[in-house]
Amino acid sequence: MPEPVKKKRFALPREVRIILSVGALVFVFEYFVLPQFASARKSLHLLSTVNPVLVAVAVLLEMAAIYAYVELTKSVLYPYAPSRYNLLRVNLAGLAISHVVPGGTAPARCPIGFSTNSAFPRRPTPSASPSRARDRRSC
Repeated sequence: MPEPVKKKRFALPREVRIILSVGALVFVFEYFVLPQFASARKSLHLLSTVNPVLVAVAVLLEMAAIYAYVELTKSVLYPYAPSRYNLLRVNLAGLAISHVVPGGTAPARCPIGFSTNSAFPRRPTPSASPSRARDRRSC
């Protein structure tokens, strides 16, 4: 039986790849990063007018809100709820994703759904037969 002929992939030489990578980094730095520094410098004087007490109050209120979300998640997952530390990590991951990824809070549901579906077995319902309950736990 004849061996299949392998198609030779087109590969750029290492030096060309390095030059293209450095060129792309310079382009991104020049056109995306430097303009952000210029606009930040213009509004730097506004930070001198900020009241530090209000900043501290805002940070404390934000921490309280995140803790409230942890307690809410714990009460929803009551029988199989993970520790508060793990819930805090999951909620902070969801918050970070919702701030970075376009789409608002929709992508942020993934860490919560993944952690609750993979870490905790499904609880059998009282109406399920014992054999059916075993099948449901293996999902």
